[in-house]
Amino acid sequence: EAVCASIASEAARRAFGEAWPARARAVASARVDAYVSAAWGGALEAMDPEGAPPASGLTEKQRQAVKDRFTAVNAAVDEALRSGQAEWRLPRQETARALRSAAARTVVAAYAAFYRRYKDSGFTRKHPEKYIKHSPEALGETVAGLFSGDALGV
Repeated sequence: EAVCASIASEAARRAFGEAWPARARAVASARVDAYVSAAWGGALEAMDPEGAPPASGLTEKQRQAVKDRFTAVNAAVDEALRSGQAEWRLPRQETARALRSAAARTVVAAYAAFYRRYKDSGFTRKHPEKYIKHSPEALGETVAGLFSGDALGV
């Protein structure tokens, strides 16, 4: 958004044409979407409600599928932290905010729905903490800390 605002100036419009701000917004949006897909695609795929087991009355096979989905989400969160995204500093804070906002809108929102659906479903009879490693609030805090230049604990 900041990039778009800076190029939307009258001088930029004269230099690049009237359609430039719209094109720049589209490119910036595509880059943000690419980040979410690359960094969080595995987690989003695991949380996709399409073809997901029901929230109750799970068979043994369905319980295992839910466990596998939680494991995939946990792995994606751990990878985001291990990859150093929290420690990365971006030259423009607006860019960092845009990436965090996109991750919160997609990943944290999807996780909150996924978590609510399966938290009390009985998918694991023992040791739910083995699979449910993050509350939606904790994941939101993790995403809020990305690109801050600070190390987050894994």
